[in-house]
Amino acid sequence: MWLFQNCHKHKRKRKGWRNPFFFFNIDLKVFLSYNHNMSEYTTKIIKNLEQSLHRGEIILESMDGVPWVYYVLANTISDGKIDIVGNNLPTWDINHIDTISNLLDEYLDVARKFYHVYKVRYNLYDEEHDKKLIFDLMINATNFDLANFEQYIEKRSQMLTTPVKLGEMSLGAIQTQFGRVELYAEIAKIDSKLEGPYKFSVLCKNELGEFHLPAITFGFVDKTCYMYAIQGSKQKEESVLAKKLDRYFRKFNKDIDPEDITGQVSPNALASATIFMSYLKSVGIKDVIAPVFLPSRYVGAFQSSERKKVSEEERQNLRETIDRNQFNMTNRFSYTLARYAEHFGQDKFAYNDVLEEIHLALSSVYDRRDDNEIYTFRSQIDNNLMSNQISK
Repeated sequence: MWLFQNCHKHKRKRKGWRNPFFFFNIDLKVFLSYNHNMSEYTTKIIKNLEQSLHRGEIILESMDGVPWVYYVLANTISDGKIDIVGNNLPTWDINHIDTISNLLDEYLDVARKFYHVYKVRYNLYDEEHDKKLIFDLMINATNFDLANFEQYIEKRSQMLTTPVKLGEMSLGAIQTQFGRVELYAEIAKIDSKLEGPYKFSVLCKNELGEFHLPAITFGFVDKTCYMYAIQGSKQKEESVLAKKLDRYFRKFNKDIDPEDITGQVSPNALASATIFMSYLKSVGIKDVIAPVFLPSRYVGAFQSSERKKVSEEERQNLRETIDRNQFNMTNRFSYTLARYAEHFGQDKFAYNDVLEEIHLALSSVYDRRDDNEIYTFRSQIDNNLMSNQISK
């Protein structure tokens, strides 16, 4: 869970950075000078973030005088030395800062456009928005990404430039024991503070009401999907359809050992994952990579709770809640993908403990192993997608 809070109001003069205007007959020296200045500008932001991470307080100045404040602690490697501010903290390697600055210049060119609507929503100055984009990049990195930051920046840049078809699409109808249900999927851009750039959400609908399945956060890099989270709505849905579909999806648990890790899975989340994998195959995606732990997000949630003025008992309850949330985000997410692979064994499942990520190699076919309802459900989704000929 990503936590933030506003701190006290104070005035600050606007000192935003502006892009200079370019003309087709621009002098080469001017162009090279601009690129050099861009790197200096980006390097300044990186060093500012480094100092802020050592303090555990990142402040983004807004134009209304009320800054956004995030509490994240991290160790860093820069200027040939390791700065340790605490044990069991993520370590951000920015030692090759010239290379990193140049890569971030390219990333910012893309990210400013991709996330421009959030600059307005956060009411940030130009430079502060750039700082947020780089901070969000760091906060959504795995331990391996933080240690190989140049490679990670290139990957995230590709994620923002790989074409993705946005908007609502029909997934057709499925037949259930209680009637026909129409399914609709929507793909939308989301805030840079979240794990990936896009959200895939599914709405189920008929005369009995509506029901939203858990949404999936993801991004594409060429023919690979990076899948980050499966997250249900915080509000409980009370429609008749919601109750009937909840019971319907529980049929996916048939012959599954509840004591096994694959039994500790939300059937609704499994339904979302099944639809999403079917969608991925329909648009030519053959590989899924799922990072399972983003350390800076966990530290941020923990540090934010530590700064709350509460009793020791309340503080302990907050710590337990954060650990429980992290367990759900890491373990249950992993279990859901393992469970999916248990049903659809041709989609090969592997876990890399160095990269801390799951890899699913998607197959074009799968066997129906038993009479579990998930196969009937999947078959209907596949047939509908094939009929609709959804393309990326």
